[in-house]
Amino acid sequence: MRTKTICFLNRKGGVGSTLFASHTVYYAHALGFAALGLSLDQNNDMAEFLTPTLPWADATENVPPGPWDLRVVDVWACSNVAHTLRPDLWVMLMDSPTAFHNGMRAIAEELVGPVLCVWNRRLPDPSDPLPLRVPEALAGRVSFADVRVPNRSELWEMRPGCLWASDVDSAGAKDMLGVVSEALARVGLHPPGAPPPQNFPKVPGSASRGIHRDYRAREEAALAGIIAALGQG
Repeated sequence: MRTKTICFLNRKGGVGSTLFASHTVYYAHALGFAALGLSLDQNNDMAEFLTPTLPWADATENVPPGPWDLRVVDVWACSNVAHTLRPDLWVMLMDSPTAFHNGMRAIAEELVGPVLCVWNRRLPDPSDPLPLRVPEALAGRVSFADVRVPNRSELWEMRPGCLWASDVDSAGAKDMLGVVSEALARVGLHPPGAPPPQNFPKVPGSASRGIHRDYRAREEAALAGIIAALGQG
């Protein structure tokens, strides 16, 4: 089976990309797939959720060759290399009109491939006389997830690690499970509507690797290697 790649990005930070990207790795692992988390974020916060049990790597330093069934890439909101990536699916979380407009602009100007958008935290008001609409030119490759995630305290106040391992019955966990399940179904790794796995790995979480102050230079210097490692070169 060809390795599938899912990239999480929104040009507005703080929308939950790292949280959902990390849990996508958890979900795929629980299904029995060899899943790798890749950080293209200067904070490398993915390490907090996946270490020490599940594999992850700083993509500017090293992309382990695998074999992998799935690579999940957490892309920094200010990344300079997003336009070079060619994943099987982009996942874009949106928590406000600003995130929506930033996302549509990024899709139109730089992102290649299908995009799954997810309303997150602040849901659109159905009574709004000027609803947010996907531009007609993007309608062929942009769709919204069936699951809309309200402002769930258990998601935004959780400690690093896997939410499903500690609070699988909470409303937030079920919302996240629905989003991640749909993303995997979109790349052919999980049949739509299939029951979720029963056991998720218990990972305590670790400290972040910390901010790389020279991240832009490191990201650009690693560009050729990132593209080749992700099979896009």
